[in-house]
Amino acid sequence: MKKLLAAIIVLLGFSFQSNAAEHPWLEVRHVIHTYQVDAGKFQQISKEEQAKFYSAANMMKGELSKHTDFISKARVKEIDATINVFRFIWESKPEFIEIDLGVKAPELI
Repeated sequence: MKKLLAAIIVLLGFSFQSNAAEHPWLEVRHVIHTYQVDAGKFQQISKEEQAKFYSAANMMKGELSKHTDFISKARVKEIDATINVFRFIWESKPEFIEIDLGVKAPELI
């Protein structure tokens, strides 16, 4: 019996590892980790990566919304807050525009 349980646990472990690449939590976790570790790198996350983050976070919210317990509702609120904070940071970063410094200002008389 112990060998059977050990085999089932090992198979479940492999199953979870194979599905881990498809799980939206990995994308969300990656962006949150970048935010916590390197603020400069976080602000430079591309629009494609931002879209992947939003999509993964919304998928997680959708799955959690199926549950009615208070923990799931609290997690949905946390995900909403994270999305709003990250959106604010990404949309409020200054855009760099190249300026032609060869233009002379008019002279005052």
